[in-house]
Amino acid sequence: MAPGTHTELRTGCRRGNTAALDALLYGCADDVYSLALAAMSDEQQAEECLRETWRRLLRALARLRFGAVPHHEVRRIAYRVVAERVGGPAARAARLAVTGSDGTMRLAGVQTPEEVLSELAALSAERAPTLQTHRRRRRLMLTGTVVTLFVITVGVWSAVLYQRSQQSGDLARLQYRCLRQRVIEHELAGAMRVAAGQLEDPMGEDREVAANCERIILVLEEIGNNDRLVTVSGLRYIKQRIARNQLADVSRSLPRDSAELQRSLPRITLALDEVGNL
Repeated sequence: MAPGTHTELRTGCRRGNTAALDALLYGCADDVYSLALAAMSDEQQAEECLRETWRRLLRALARLRFGAVPHHEVRRIAYRVVAERVGGPAARAARLAVTGSDGTMRLAGVQTPEEVLSELAALSAERAPTLQTHRRRRRLMLTGTVVTLFVITVGVWSAVLYQRSQQSGDLARLQYRCLRQRVIEHELAGAMRVAAGQLEDPMGEDREVAANCERIILVLEEIGNNDRLVTVSGLRYIKQRIARNQLADVSRSLPRDSAELQRSLPRITLALDEVGNL
């Protein structure tokens, strides 16, 4: 039987399709009956082995896992049923005796009684609704499992992202504390006032530079007056002003005529760059 046929037969049996169950029954009944008859040499006992094999198969079809090849599952269950009655060695000997070169288990001229086949077909029809119910449960279970895994995955990633955001926030707060400490210790706002005071024509040619110096002073004063990053109400706007007016470049371009400015202006430039990265 082709692999696709095995899959279709397995799917039909698992779904409780009576046509698929009958196809499996009529395709394997003679194999099971031949194995049991070879082991026991009693037709009634062989028929009972066939009945027990089919009952167990119907129960196995309702379980979560079932073999890929239904015929192999029937033969496996049949061998176990026979071994329980005559023992393992006798069951193995009977299987070797009835197994042909093509792998089928069949005794020449042996056929399952029609009344037994009709009885088992009726049993299949009786159990079919149960198999259909179990199939729906398996689908619901699979859907629930997929949804659960999705929710867990989303929750894990949310926790990871939250943790990373917390770590980023902690790092930003640490950077701000270090920045504020340098602004206060080195009196950078006062140093910028000194640099602005050395402009030759703050009301004329140097008017734009003087305005930018005032903007830098305001930025440094606001940082110095707020001890926590979250209390800097206009931090976003401060960053925008620094970027829009290129205040860090303004600081770099100011003359450094004294030793004090040579020390302070690079610190001011670095502080402005750091504010833009917060």
